[in-house]
Amino acid sequence: MIISKYLDSLFINKLLIIINLISASIAFGLSSMTTFPDAGNYILLAENILNGNFSSDCNANICLPDSVRTPGYPLILSLFFIFSKNLFLMKLIQLIFYFLTLWLGYKIVIKISHKNIIAANVFLIFTAVNIQIPYYSGTISTETFTTFFVTLFFYNLYVVQKRSFAQDALSSSLILAAIYYLRPGFLLFPFILLGLSFFKIFKLNPKQALAQILLFICMLL
Repeated sequence: MIISKYLDSLFINKLLIIINLISASIAFGLSSMTTFPDAGNYILLAENILNGNFSSDCNANICLPDSVRTPGYPLILSLFFIFSKNLFLMKLIQLIFYFLTLWLGYKIVIKISHKNIIAANVFLIFTAVNIQIPYYSGTISTETFTTFFVTLFFYNLYVVQKRSFAQDALSSSLILAAIYYLRPGFLLFPFILLGLSFFKIFKLNPKQALAQILLFICMLL
């Protein structure tokens, strides 16, 4: 009861937000000075995409298609490289996406807890000490964008309301496809999220649930 009394406070809420900003910035600062093992491969893929080849193995005669990486993150890097080759700037953009992820997660907690400030503060406590994602924001790796799109999926599922059938089905399918192409280890994960979404939506709108599945499959072809 004493703990819940302290947690039921807007002052504590604002303090925890500041602590999250500080802890994330420290983790980012530490990681931005290190080199992620896969960074070189991602950078090479992105540069070759700009030359019309999805490959990190090119010689004078031929480029062999990459069979290890999915194209999602290299495509994001290649789009960034059109405007700048400054990798630290890319890392700063990833940090911004982390903060967007944090904001989306906060909104989800507020929604499902019916604006319970204690639940929101517990969420902020855990995110303040769980520094893995802001740490990876300072590296050239897929974690930040993968986490962003996973959180965006649940935000779209639980928070966003009053949209047309087509908008709901299309937005969910696009987010799931983005997750699928971003992280090789997450190839099956979007199907789990799709199942959760299907069972939540099916009772309310069977057509939308089926359309979401069909659109997602089309985006994988």
